[in-house]
Amino acid sequence: MSYEIKDFGFVFKWNVENIIVPLFQRNITLISPTFEVKILKSNTRWYMTLYPDGLQEKPNYIGCILHQIIDNDDDEDQVPLSMNFKLSLIGNDEKVICSSPITTHTFKQYKRVVKFPSLVSKGVVLKERELYLPKDSLTLHCHMWLCQEIRQCIAHSHISATRRVLVVKIEEFSAFRSKTVLIDSGSNDVLELSMKFERVSDKVDSWIKIIFCMKKTDSPVLVVCRLIVLNSEEKCSKVFNKECGHLFNKPKPNDGEAWEFPANIYMSDLRKHERDCLSNDMLSLRCEFIISKLEETSKIVEYQYCKQIE
Repeated sequence: MSYEIKDFGFVFKWNVENIIVPLFQRNITLISPTFEVKILKSNTRWYMTLYPDGLQEKPNYIGCILHQIIDNDDDEDQVPLSMNFKLSLIGNDEKVICSSPITTHTFKQYKRVVKFPSLVSKGVVLKERELYLPKDSLTLHCHMWLCQEIRQCIAHSHISATRRVLVVKIEEFSAFRSKTVLIDSGSNDVLELSMKFERVSDKVDSWIKIIFCMKKTDSPVLVVCRLIVLNSEEKCSKVFNKECGHLFNKPKPNDGEAWEFPANIYMSDLRKHERDCLSNDMLSLRCEFIISKLEETSKIVEYQYCKQIE
């Protein structure tokens, strides 16, 4: 017997706020709140795990695993359960951006999981961030059916993050050698973070390298930074626009921990746009920061009962 999605089913909607933070960190697993589904005259409990860096069988693809919670003592009484599943990534206006194929899965004892190993490439998500991650949030719809009535559960996860924007102006750029800027985290956290711009040359070209230094933190901190060269109208140019992240572990106060931004600003690129980006012998850089201690909170927002899921 087959069922149409619009006639039968349960939808678990999971919104993960500040998903950009774990996308720049390796081997992080996010766990949804536990939710209940009424299936075959019995309540079943489930949760979902999200792997921003990918599952082992499909690295660098955003992957998910759906788990059914079964008490070991009761598992022998459970009959094999066949269900259909479909996982979708939702963008603005609740539009489906991409989906997994519909999967029919039969749960057996002690193996009640469904894997979605390759929903979408992490590289594609970062490249088309506004489409896949509106407001840096990831929204997943997991549709499962055979249910006696259509229901929906909405969950929300929040990853703590502070966002800061800093415009750095380097005057008398032709004679520039180095400049250090302190970064205010904008919170009560104990952080001492600085950013140093340094001019380096060889026989072929010269460039600006950027070094971050964390002098003090009371716990590991992930720093994601986007650097953009501004034009004469203080708007983002196409000369340089790069985003990278680094996890600072708790450095020793006397030593600190340094991280060199993996992309350099080359003078040859700036000279090609000298009138636009070096007017009045000044270089302007927009620095966008996301600073996070990777603290996650999750909760069920609501259960909805309805006759039809659109």
